[in-house]
Amino acid sequence: MGFILKEVNIEIAPKYLKFVKIAVILWSIILLPVFGLGLILFLIYFSYKKRILNRTKIVFSVEERIVKFYKGGWFVVDDDTIPINSIDNIKLDRSLIGNLYNSVGITIETRSEKYKLPYVSAQQAEEFRKAFIELQH
Repeated sequence: MGFILKEVNIEIAPKYLKFVKIAVILWSIILLPVFGLGLILFLIYFSYKKRILNRTKIVFSVEERIVKFYKGGWFVVDDDTIPINSIDNIKLDRSLIGNLYNSVGITIETRSEKYKLPYVSAQQAEEFRKAFIELQH
């Protein structure tokens, strides 16, 4: 049995966030003359990033044998605690855009629900899956 991490945190990949930021800045410049829509778009993006993207993550606690899934909302953060015994599958979804930014989507499947986190760093996702598989053996 190899080395097992005590806790694995998985968040949205910084490269993807930079891509979205650049796209929003370009669209803001294009739409700025149109009734200030560019400024409004820019403010909505930073509010969305702060309130939703930065608060959406997965925390895998090896010692407690649970996975916590945090999904950020505009004013609240929903969190679900999933015992590792109830996890049926961990799926990594690779896409064309994800390959450009070295990110994958991760889906945790249980019998009753699916938990999805898009645009996660591929390295973090592999680390999570490796720690989970090592814990199963």
